[in-house]
Amino acid sequence: MNFPFPLLQHRRGDRHYSDSASPMHHYLLDIPESVKGQVKLQLTIPWRSIRSGRHILPLVVIWPKHGPRFPKSDDLAREICSQLITVSFKRSRRSSLVGELVKAPIRSKRWRAEIYIRRQDQRIPRLLESQEGREAGFIALNQALTWAFRFFHGRWARDQNKLAWIYRAHRSTALLVAEEVAELYLAKSPNLWPRKYLEDASSALAKRIKDAYGSGTVTPRRLALALVDVKFEKILGPLLHPNRSVGLDDATLWSRLLPPKDQRRLQALLPTPTVHELMSLPKSASRDDEIINGFLSWWSRLVNDPLQPLYPPSDTDFRKHREIAFLEFPGVERWASIVRETLTS
Repeated sequence: MNFPFPLLQHRRGDRHYSDSASPMHHYLLDIPESVKGQVKLQLTIPWRSIRSGRHILPLVVIWPKHGPRFPKSDDLAREICSQLITVSFKRSRRSSLVGELVKAPIRSKRWRAEIYIRRQDQRIPRLLESQEGREAGFIALNQALTWAFRFFHGRWARDQNKLAWIYRAHRSTALLVAEEVAELYLAKSPNLWPRKYLEDASSALAKRIKDAYGSGTVTPRRLALALVDVKFEKILGPLLHPNRSVGLDDATLWSRLLPPKDQRRLQALLPTPTVHELMSLPKSASRDDEIINGFLSWWSRLVNDPLQPLYPPSDTDFRKHREIAFLEFPGVERWASIVRETLTS
């Protein structure tokens, strides 16, 4: 590319995506792992004017990762186009790869963001006043925003908890792993080690099953549900309670929580036939492998700490609460994004 792009450097640890609609129209998206981080959408707006020739405007849109509901992409594209033409840009302290940046605020109802351009490009947005410029600006922004908003999962607009997609992705993984753990435990297989923590937790898990089903019969699926129930009841609500499955048999309940198609796709990620076989792989092969580490982290949670629940983020000072929020652990959102891409591709 012979034009300045991107304006900002990719931040290590962020989820990073890129695409292009044409050789001159590119977009990059960075989603931070931190709950309090900011999303960066970088894009180019290319257009050709009869009077002034070809123009390319590199632009950055930055907004809080968790906040009000997203506006419609076409409404926001029109608003940004309008602001680019009329707003007065101010100096920014953000460091750039391509020179000093200036910024301006953007708002759409309750949603807030900031746009950044290069200081030397401040004259270019005025050219968007032409019909060709307005049309090109709207199309480029609408395409980039529509593309970016897709990464915030299909239920984003309906979820009261904007973190729920991360928890659901991990719950799908946990169910897959828990089924194998439960089968090995009940079969007293030597492939499940250590057994001590599950044996210590067996009475508490059996009580959950009895309270939900009215009987103490422990099957692999019921034990798997109990294990996953412990982990997610504080962030997604309970899986096992007396009225949770009126009229549903175990197989139907399981298939609703982990549809067969999702289970097959998750299993296809495994480089080995089973999860427990991952532990036999050389450390050199698994040290930096996200797939292996993603499955093994859930194996460890279920086998080594079966009665430890996961906690949501807290509004209180971290020094005043004992529990560590699940999202604060490294790699949690990264693994969720891998699962989501696998299940929706």
